[in-house]
Amino acid sequence: MPNMPYIYANDFIEALKTKHAMGTYSEMVIYVEACESGSIFEGLIPGDLYIYVTTASNATENSWGTYCPGMTPPPPREYKTCLGDLYSISWLEDRYFVTCFLVINDSYMLIVTNYTFHDFLL
Repeated sequence: MPNMPYIYANDFIEALKTKHAMGTYSEMVIYVEACESGSIFEGLIPGDLYIYVTTASNATENSWGTYCPGMTPPPPREYKTCLGDLYSISWLEDRYFVTCFLVINDSYMLIVTNYTFHDFLL
C-alpha cells in the first residue's frame, strides 16, 4: 500500500516542467516500479520535456513479483513478501543489457517487455 503523502500525476508533471524550464537537465530517464505505474504518465507528459519514462506495468495491470515465498529461489524465511518485481529484477540481474540501455534503450525495452510478457503467459 502507498504511504502518505501520495504523489499525484499532475503535481509530479508540473514539477518536471519546472525542472525543465530551469534548465536543470537536458535529458532524463524515470523508472517507476509499482502496480498500475503506467497511469502516472499515461497521456500526461509532454514530449518536449526530453524525458524517457519506463514503468513496470501499464495503467490497468499489476506488476509481477519475484523472489516470493514459494518461488525458487525464495526470500529468507523471515521475509513474508516478495523481494522484487520481475521488471526491475530483469534490469538488475542483466548488467549487459542495463549498460546497453544507455545506448539503445528502445531495443532493451523490447527485450524486457518480451521477457516479462512471456513470464505472464506461463
